[in-house]
Amino acid sequence: VPGLGSNFEWNKNLGPIVCEDSAPYSYDVFWSNEGNDLGVPLHQGVLCAPLSKTDTKRWLQLSPEVDPRVKELALKLTETAFEPAGKVEAIGEYLLTNNKYSRTTTRGKGDPVSNFILQKKSAHCEYFASATVVLLRAAGIPSRYVTGYMAHEKTDDGTVVRQRDAHAWAEAWVDGAGWITVDGTPADGTPEANQPVSAWQRWREKMQDAIAKWRENLTALSPTQIAFFIALIVVIWSLERWRVRRKRKLQSTPEFKYSAPENLVALASRFEKFLKRQNQEISPSKPLAEYSNDEAAKQFLKEYNRARFGGNNSDEVLRELTRQIEALEESAQNSDSTKTASQGNSHDINNANTNAAADN
Repeated sequence: VPGLGSNFEWNKNLGPIVCEDSAPYSYDVFWSNEGNDLGVPLHQGVLCAPLSKTDTKRWLQLSPEVDPRVKELALKLTETAFEPAGKVEAIGEYLLTNNKYSRTTTRGKGDPVSNFILQKKSAHCEYFASATVVLLRAAGIPSRYVTGYMAHEKTDDGTVVRQRDAHAWAEAWVDGAGWITVDGTPADGTPEANQPVSAWQRWREKMQDAIAKWRENLTALSPTQIAFFIALIVVIWSLERWRVRRKRKLQSTPEFKYSAPENLVALASRFEKFLKRQNQEISPSKPLAEYSNDEAAKQFLKEYNRARFGGNNSDEVLRELTRQIEALEESAQNSDSTKTASQGNSHDINNANTNAAADN
């Protein structure tokens, strides 16, 4: 029926559908299952055009391999039904009553579908669908074999159809109703009832659903949004590459070691010799300023450190430092001469005292 307030109507001459409203169109189709024990719809709406003679002949064809006894059985099952819907119901009920579901089966001799029907075997949904089509055509009902999926799993986003939901059934043509579904497979053979799923598989399917949802959302993005996200990824990747290169560069840079100019090194060596002449033991871990209390020595070290670490090592500064170290060396030399003379005088006095004692 048309949606509320629409101009959607049935017209045999123009259409069959005429609508004055602009697309998209919206309409609902209702049917009733009253009087139908198989639970299939008996009316499929105004879009079902009648079958042509060619189509009718096509959907009534039977393979020559079909056992004649199958034809006799179909006529016997439907002999009391005068309406096509009654014949469909009788054939569906027969299969549900006499055949059981099984994932495996044996073909037997001759036509496998005929063998399944006559021997009342157990088999999977493909055999039930094929048997339904054969019996319906043998009873004069146009029918066809259909494969698809049986949707039954509900999620927060709607109904999910998976590969394990694959199913086979039949469709029969009923004048005034259209193609109606006839599923002769027992309830315990449907995908909903006959597919035990482990917890691990459920978890994996949820992950697959999440990935599929992410892809669906991604495809819904506009070109501008996609370009923005690509640019953002490029920027993040570039920053990370810069950070890694910088880290590697810092790790590969040799440790900076300060080396004093040769002229300053020579002055430092002369100062160390000066300290050693004063009976000082030089240690690398002890600053030179701690070795001497001499004011001239302290002044030299102050000027020396300023020249080495302060960068003030001009020729004038170097000359002044050289003058100071020469003064220290001269002072140390004079001190050594004084000590030597003092030791000589002490030796002469001792000899005089020894001689005086001998005369007495």
